[in-house]
Amino acid sequence: KQEKINLSEFIQEYLSWAEKIKSYESVRRDKVALNNFLKIIGNKPLRIIGIRDVEKFITTCLDLGRKRSGINVDYRHLKAAFNKAREWGYIKENPFTKVKPLREEKKPPRFLSQEEVKKVLEAIKHDKDFYDIILFTLETGCRRQEVLNLEVKDIDFLNGFIRIRGKGNKERVIPMTNRVRSLLEKRCKNRVGKVFPLWHKDTITKKWHKLMKKLGMDDSPALDAAIKETCEKVKEDRMKARITFYYLLTKKFG
Repeated sequence: KQEKINLSEFIQEYLSWAEKIKSYESVRRDKVALNNFLKIIGNKPLRIIGIRDVEKFITTCLDLGRKRSGINVDYRHLKAAFNKAREWGYIKENPFTKVKPLREEKKPPRFLSQEEVKKVLEAIKHDKDFYDIILFTLETGCRRQEVLNLEVKDIDFLNGFIRIRGKGNKERVIPMTNRVRSLLEKRCKNRVGKVFPLWHKDTITKKWHKLMKKLGMDDSPALDAAIKETCEKVKEDRMKARITFYYLLTKKFG
């Protein structure tokens, strides 16, 4: 027989456990997802939360105008939390396993030309910290969180390598370009700990989007329209392939 516990009590217990096990960012996202779920379905006993509650949560989020990608992030964190509730004996089954995440329209990645890279770096040359982060990212291909995780101890100046810690604490080693070496030598002089302290990945994203808009390089509305038009062209073709989609989309942009 499951122990009687309501949703808000479980949230407190789960977050207390997560803070000892997970990263700060993961716990922050857990908290957002669980509180969103609580607001929509109410403070029910955990054992009576079922598939209809999960579906109500998803449809309500859609009605509120939330992006599918954001709803799916909530879904993944909630599913993990309810897996833990099942492990702890609070529920027999995880209702999230019976409901699929929303389908998302995947967009081709946006690549910068060499001229656009020069334009970007010129525009931010007086914002030293942001310039260093963007230059490091462009030269290494690292993700935002990987850049922010970088510590002075991860840099091997003697052999010209950088140790990168990615998702799931997986590590890889990448070579240093001349520009990255010069950047890191200046930043790491007389410093320990993080190479880029006091930054959050969301701050980087907001500044980047603002910069793209300022430079007239935020072409997402045009790209969205082109993707929709291309999808219409290929949806009746049962033999459609990814290469066909990208060919038509490239043709659209000349």
